[in-house]
Amino acid sequence: DTAPSRAKKVVLTGAPGCGKTAAIAALTTHFGQRIRIVPEAATIIMQALDMRSPINDRRVARALDQTIYSLQLSLETCTETLSTSEGARIIILDRGTVDNAAYMDGLLPEFERLLGTDRRREYARYDAVLCLGLPIKEIYEASRTNNQVRCETYAQAQLLETAMRTVWSEHPDMIFLADTGPWKAKLSAIILRIDRLLMTK
Repeated sequence: DTAPSRAKKVVLTGAPGCGKTAAIAALTTHFGQRIRIVPEAATIIMQALDMRSPINDRRVARALDQTIYSLQLSLETCTETLSTSEGARIIILDRGTVDNAAYMDGLLPEFERLLGTDRRREYARYDAVLCLGLPIKEIYEASRTNNQVRCETYAQAQLLETAMRTVWSEHPDMIFLADTGPWKAKLSAIILRIDRLLMTK
């Protein structure tokens, strides 16, 4: 028998408030059982430990980074197995391993050193990366209550967006989707990219 094909992995990333949660909900409705979702590891851990960002204690931040990375890998491995069993074609990830680097002062070099990995190895985990741009400040402020562990100001979120784009910029299939029009336009661009991946073997 022919072995089932590997599900393609698509990272949705961006600063807090960029619309990942809304996008994932819409993608689940649109694609149904053709996709599997990997939830955000950082949110799982921070909610479980009743933590809030930003983390100012460096020792706590480094311990958190290591824990997030470990959980992220475990979630991905489990989801890959589930996808093979269920026949899902696409795995949508609410952030990937490299997102960790955006929260470090030293970005990718610090990420590689702390976690004993290499950016090329991490990029190779993912078939595509979609980085969602922040909305205008008024919309951001109205949506800040959507994730109780994220407390960044708009200025802090803008800095994180820059960092996210930087750490993912060397991925061979990274696209930045600026928030310059209606939400439906951004969502349509995400769906189009996933449709194209579904058409490839």
